[in-house]
Amino acid sequence: MMNVSKLACLRCKHKKIKCDRGQPKCHQCVTAIADCTYVERRQRPRLGEAKVEVRNLNRRVEFLEKQLQSGDQAPPHASPSPPSSEVPPSVRIFPPGSPNTSFAAEDGRDTWIYRMATDAKRNFAKVNTQSLNTPADTPDSHIDNAMSALDAALEDLGKLRVRSGEGVPNRTSLKVSPDEARRCVDIFLELIDSMVVPALFTRGLDLHILRSLADIVESPYVAVDPGLRVLYYNALFYGLRHMHGQGTPLAWAAYLKILETVPSWLSSPTKTNLDGHTAALTCWTAINNLDYHLSWKFHCMSCQFLRMKGTDLLDSTPAKTQEEENKRNMLRGLYWEVLQTDLLFRVFYDKPPAIKWSPDKVKAPSLFSPGHFRPRKNQVIPLVIWIQLTILTVEMVDFLDSVTQEERGEGFYDRVDRFCLETEELLKEWDLEILMKSENESIKMRFLYGDHVMNAYAMIVGIRRLTRRPNSERPVDEVTLRAARKVNNLILYFNNVVPEPGAQKFEFVQFIRFYPFCAVFSLYEHILMCNDPEECENDITLLENIGIAMQQASTVQADFEPFSNIIRALNKLAKTMQDERQRTKSHTNINPQTFMLEYQQLGEPEVPRQQQGINLPQPANSIFGPTNDNDSRLRYFPDLFVSNMDGDFQPLGFVRAVENDFFGRNWHEGWWDMDGDLSGRLPVVPEYGGPEADN
Repeated sequence: MMNVSKLACLRCKHKKIKCDRGQPKCHQCVTAIADCTYVERRQRPRLGEAKVEVRNLNRRVEFLEKQLQSGDQAPPHASPSPPSSEVPPSVRIFPPGSPNTSFAAEDGRDTWIYRMATDAKRNFAKVNTQSLNTPADTPDSHIDNAMSALDAALEDLGKLRVRSGEGVPNRTSLKVSPDEARRCVDIFLELIDSMVVPALFTRGLDLHILRSLADIVESPYVAVDPGLRVLYYNALFYGLRHMHGQGTPLAWAAYLKILETVPSWLSSPTKTNLDGHTAALTCWTAINNLDYHLSWKFHCMSCQFLRMKGTDLLDSTPAKTQEEENKRNMLRGLYWEVLQTDLLFRVFYDKPPAIKWSPDKVKAPSLFSPGHFRPRKNQVIPLVIWIQLTILTVEMVDFLDSVTQEERGEGFYDRVDRFCLETEELLKEWDLEILMKSENESIKMRFLYGDHVMNAYAMIVGIRRLTRRPNSERPVDEVTLRAARKVNNLILYFNNVVPEPGAQKFEFVQFIRFYPFCAVFSLYEHILMCNDPEECENDITLLENIGIAMQQASTVQADFEPFSNIIRALNKLAKTMQDERQRTKSHTNINPQTFMLEYQQLGEPEVPRQQQGINLPQPANSIFGPTNDNDSRLRYFPDLFVSNMDGDFQPLGFVRAVENDFFGRNWHEGWWDMDGDLSGRLPVVPEYGGPEADN
């Protein structure tokens, strides 16, 4: 059991004076005639109790890993009981019912990408109505083959699970020298300083302590705070990926180290401001590793940290001192970062809200603070865009939650249109796309501006998907199409941006692993609904280029390959159906020239005797002038149109057609040979259509 002891009262602690902890008031508060308030603290468990807790957590982790590897469900009586020191429900860091461990794995079928890809496959299947027993080498069999490839890609993605690395043969161990570790920390600090808004996320945190951990983190004689240890391995993960490339096994080993350190972090009774930043950062680390289920758990942890600290009510009362205001401003940056992540889960991952924002309870973070009165342009612009976009989106999502499906009317859809319009106008007002492509900006800032632009358009696509009109003939409207095309074109643009010397395309990897899935499925739906194949031809090309970029990314990141295969399989299916539509269109909307060419190749039908005869039409200008579709020459002399695919009348073709018709009626051959003599001696006339006749 944990002992409970009393701290000094809040007034004495704030004034830094000695408190005698008297009851019901201490002596200092009695003298000052002031309120005396005590808070109780939970003492850390004794060493033996801590070992028992860690042992119980390790057993639970091993049990869950075995269950995941076997794929079987344990019977109810075999389920291990939770440890007695489980976190109380009031401060539970994961949703009720989920295992209290970061190793909890999800099936690939639970991912939002699998769900959206399955919906796309279902839509393709509805449009594709061909028989399953179609002969080989026909267009329909090609569609069946493409559908089979998509099924295989979905099956591979469905088998994907979060791996712990335990028991994996030839697993790469995390062996990093102290010098290399410090280099990783320096890269991480530079990287995190440019996230979302430069120098905002890390304000008030002294993260340089991570450099000192390189020499002591593995020492058995030094007790390192578990939360700080998790943050350190996060730094190694990002630093190693930046130094050695995205597919380096060392980065994966660092990610596994993060997961292995999490149980001891969860069992730690102390929670500091650093824990909130660590949880928010680890959430994005899990997203980068495509562990969406884990990312949701870490997001819930960061949200509950904010509630435990009262950050969701931070500005309900004004700050009493400037020091308190500075501390609040640091927490505001964390709060808005977590709030934006929550919107991501709500719009795309179909998760419930984990945190609520109210303008009178949490203010936007400020760039102005003591010692920081001259913010730079690359801080002001991202902060303004980020805050305004977050406010627009959270108000829109809260509005959606307040309106039922039956209550959606024209006013509801007008509200959605206004959100999309205001979002696009926000980007234009600040010329964000111009700055994104400006050669005067650093590569880092261009990627940061591009991140904000793609985030804005991705939110438009996500909101439009959640607010579709029922029974609409075109589920993908022009606004959604414009936003989806913008996201994909920007991905291709940044794929061609050359990084600075000595730097990896780290930011682009973040783009290609997330943003395409926000936009490509809207383009697939548009392709399915297109009546004119030419209307979506550019979208087919755009998606194919995205597939190529994703395939290139998967060559250095094996874990990305199942997701890349999904897009490539959908592209193949879309392209195959597009080719089939083009072929069908060429048979249903045939111009006269093409039709007559095919007609002649198949052979002329026999003309009844009563229709035989010559009825040469009288053209408007001359016998060799243009003709119309109803002209009888089209009926009796198809050869006219064979040699000219542009629709122009061919005199030579007309003469040959007349000649052929006369030959069929046994007219004398010599009558058509102007070189023959009048004595009746006629030259040999080759058969019509032979090589000599062509000459």
